[in-house]
Amino acid sequence: MDNYYNSIALAKKLLLKGTYVTGTLRANRKGNPSEITSKRLARGETVSKYSGGVTVGKWRDKRDVLFISTEFDGEMVQEENRRGESKQKPKAIIMYNKYMSGIDRQDQML
Repeated sequence: MDNYYNSIALAKKLLLKGTYVTGTLRANRKGNPSEITSKRLARGETVSKYSGGVTVGKWRDKRDVLFISTEFDGEMVQEENRRGESKQKPKAIIMYNKYMSGIDRQDQML
């Protein structure tokens, strides 16, 4: 899900119904853990918090990316880009990009 819709409360409700959520999260949402949103990270660093089946994390690439997932934890995975360069990314971010890139591109074109 995109950050416009996501929140911790919604992720918990959907998890109770058996629906998993993975997506980006807005930093100013009510209920976000302040120890995650206020943490300053260097490039490639990540921090995450798991509570009640919901993982909220922050990863720094070119800019901070705040993510939420009920399906994945804060596990870091090796991924190669188009130029063959290898980079560590959270698995939740990799899966979000895999399934949402076309939708984000369509929204951008509109």
